Amino acid sequence: MESSQPSFHLNDILEWVNTNGFSINLSSDRIGFLLAIHSFQRTSTTELSEEILIDLYRQVLAQQNQADLTDATSAARANKIINDMVTQKLLNRFSLDFFEDAEIANQSSIYRLSPLAIGIADNYLRQKEFSQVGLSVQLAMVAKEMHEITKVSQGNGDYSFWRTNVYAPLRYSVAEVFDLIDYRQRELDEEQHQIKQQIADLLSKDWAAAIDNCKNLLSSTGDTLRELQDTLSSAGDKLQSQLLTIYYAVNRQIEALQTLQMLTADPSLRQTLFGDDQDLLNLIDHLQNNYDEQERVELMQMFILINELIGHLQTKLDRIISWGQQSIDLWIGFDRHIHKFIRNTIDLDKNRVFSTRLRRSVSEFLNQPFFLTLVEQERILDMRAEAQDLVEGEEVGDIPDAIAYETYDNIQDQIATAMQMVLTPFKQKHEPLDIALILRNILRDNPLAIHFDVARIFVEQAMRLGLSSDELAGVQATWQDVNERHAQVQAHVINRYKTQ
Repeated sequence: MESSQPSFHLNDILEWVNTNGFSINLSSDRIGFLLAIHSFQRTSTTELSEEILIDLYRQVLAQQNQADLTDATSAARANKIINDMVTQKLLNRFSLDFFEDAEIANQSSIYRLSPLAIGIADNYLRQKEFSQVGLSVQLAMVAKEMHEITKVSQGNGDYSFWRTNVYAPLRYSVAEVFDLIDYRQRELDEEQHQIKQQIADLLSKDWAAAIDNCKNLLSSTGDTLRELQDTLSSAGDKLQSQLLTIYYAVNRQIEALQTLQMLTADPSLRQTLFGDDQDLLNLIDHLQNNYDEQERVELMQMFILINELIGHLQTKLDRIISWGQQSIDLWIGFDRHIHKFIRNTIDLDKNRVFSTRLRRSVSEFLNQPFFLTLVEQERILDMRAEAQDLVEGEEVGDIPDAIAYETYDNIQDQIATAMQMVLTPFKQKHEPLDIALILRNILRDNPLAIHFDVARIFVEQAMRLGLSSDELAGVQATWQDVNERHAQVQAHVINRYKTQ
């Protein structure tokens, strides 16, 4: 059974690394040398001899403007790097001493790149190749593939059908393009660091050179922002929807297989439990009539693999979208920073540039005489009246009752007085005082805005009058509504009043 993603235990990987003794030290000239060897092996059938390696290294030095080195010096440096790459297991050296042919045995050793070196070289070449492919193009590729897979997933078929038309394209085509998109995003991360460095370098340049460089930065950030926006708009909804469509289609097949097992054990469930889902029953009949037990088991295994793969692709897609939104914010920040730099540069330096040119002209007047012409604009007489002064005076009159201000303390006193008038007769006549009932009647006649204050003052004053026999007996009071908004109080009926 295949797996959607290779799984390795971390301890096994570390043990493998320690056993092989990997140790890589690659400077720029060594990376160039490695890529030159890899390119030579891809285009030539000639075995790599030491002479060929030295010649390839000379080409690397020529690209780095070090071609003026003597042949002996470049050969010595090449030999050292070759030996280091053999030690680091990037190159495999084969001795020819064992050949019976004396002419071959007298030749120097031959070399071949190791799998590790080929992997490193392929990574750099892949980066060079796909860095020129925009995210929008990559997303168009995966969108077309996903459209075909979505259409196929709505049909029925055997194990080979689902493996060839759904699993394989998802595993080896869609997942690969997702990896390319992720790779391109990481390249954009590197471009962000380069933009930061360029912005820092602008601060040390004169204003003219800085503005020219800023124009290039603005063009670059604009193109990148458009690319990122295309990524989000293309990947955001369409690919998510297509993945979900495939997921639902696969799970419908799994549901049919599981239901078939239930109906095999209890056929009566077909009419009682699943009678309303005719589409499911039709799919069950198709699976039962066209595939035997072993084929259905293989189908279930394939559907489980497809579900796992869809979950893995969903995670990748979520990461792509999340990264895109964060990067857009960063690139917008860079763009604003560049605009701000240009504005500040022009605003701060324009007077300084004029004064610098003027001083230089004065100091070079004897060599290059000039005439200074002064132009002054004629003043325009404004005949409009000055703004009217505000009249400072005291307004007199009575304040209308509707807008008269009433302090909070006055309102509290009024409520307290009214509650005392309600509660006093109960104490004088020693009648039971049902707090919830009376409070409900009181709040009905008062506006909602003061319900809280009325209820609080009423309960406080009622509790000062006496106690409840139920409370002394430990009986818990129930919560009761006191207004139409279902505000509640929890209080006993007071039937024991305090004596003065």
